[in-house]
Amino acid sequence: MLKIKFSYLLSWALCVLSLAMVGAAQKSPELKPEEIVAKHIASIGTPEMLAVAAIRVIEGKSQAREVQTSFNTVQGKSLLASAADKTLLKLSFPAISTGDYTGEIIGFDGKKLIIPNITAQGRSALGNFVFSYKEIMKQGLFGGSLTSSWAMLDTKNKIAKFKYEGTKKIGNTETHILRCVPRGGSALTIKLFFDTETFRHLRTEYYEVFSPPVTVADEGRATENRFNLVEDFSDFKRVSELTLPTTYKITYTAETRRASKQFEWLMKFSRFAYTKELQDDLFQ
Repeated sequence: MLKIKFSYLLSWALCVLSLAMVGAAQKSPELKPEEIVAKHIASIGTPEMLAVAAIRVIEGKSQAREVQTSFNTVQGKSLLASAADKTLLKLSFPAISTGDYTGEIIGFDGKKLIIPNITAQGRSALGNFVFSYKEIMKQGLFGGSLTSSWAMLDTKNKIAKFKYEGTKKIGNTETHILRCVPRGGSALTIKLFFDTETFRHLRTEYYEVFSPPVTVADEGRATENRFNLVEDFSDFKRVSELTLPTTYKITYTAETRRASKQFEWLMKFSRFAYTKELQDDLFQ
């Protein structure tokens, strides 16, 4: 009887061990951050073509809307230019009867951030966020692989530290997550998401959560303010020997004790040009 029980227990233990080994084998292997970065760069193009495309001008259509409000969706044009450590995003919308919002200008000329007031009230929600966290532009994160100033192409100078944080699904796509700390630090938590199969960069998340001082009027309200900017990249295509996203969506969400707002900017690029030089005043 004891022999039978022992044999049964041994078989059961071996079965459990076998299942555990199969499960472990099915999990995505943990990669080093530098491996993910290297595979990501290779997914864009060869070093030779990346050098040819060191100065880029990308154009297409754009739209903007305030989510969950009656604010009309506005349609217009988009331009994204980049060269070395310089980047410019320009969105243009025709004047509309619902307000004076006519677009965005977010630029970095290699030294200074240029985000002018675009309405009578000042900068937009997007402009305010980027202006508050200048490292997004200065260290080549904004715009992802669409720009030649993309931080992943020059990690030794722009990113101080990467940390692998496992995997997560974006829609139906499994992604590797890299948390990055820009050189000089940042109040933001910044995470980059890469397709586990193609290593294309699909998303960047920037967010901050903090608790402001509580007043009598705030009693019973949420105790935290949350600010979140998400860049999504999709519809990848082969463009003059580089594989780049042709759809770029920015979503900004602000949740405070008194209000919650969400804005969305959607760009669909159709013209990609690689050139030898750009006028410096373009970024100013």
